[in-house]
Amino acid sequence: MQYRPAAELGNDAWAEVYDSVHADVIADVPFYVEEARRSGGPVLELGCGTGRVALPISRAGIETVGLDISPKMLDTARRKAAGLTEDDGPILLLRGDMRELALDRAFGLVIVPFNGFLSLLSVDDQMRTLSRVRDHLAPEGMLVFDI
Repeated sequence: MQYRPAAELGNDAWAEVYDSVHADVIADVPFYVEEARRSGGPVLELGCGTGRVALPISRAGIETVGLDISPKMLDTARRKAAGLTEDDGPILLLRGDMRELALDRAFGLVIVPFNGFLSLLSVDDQMRTLSRVRDHLAPEGMLVFDI
């Protein structure tokens, strides 16, 4: 069976309740912010959703790129990003599939928090994603993901 992200299946209604359902999931955010600081940036978050991790990294003054396949999740993240100030790091939120990542730039840190990597249900999809991540890492860059 081929992996099909929830957004492709029309399950974008999840975006409307995601933040309220996961409002208490914050314990990992300081870890990712600290990793972003240590990397020196820029940071790429795959599966950024509503910006739960990407926005705090940006608030720490670090350039951040967030990628997600769900237009509605990204709409929510963009609404939240509108509250960032010029003291925050720049943030770019893009719609895309982590299996097809092609940004023509390198990152000091690539992150996939909150079990996002587990949305890749086949070994082939996981290997494709890891290959694309490798192509986007700076020479001393690092991948940090949660499973």
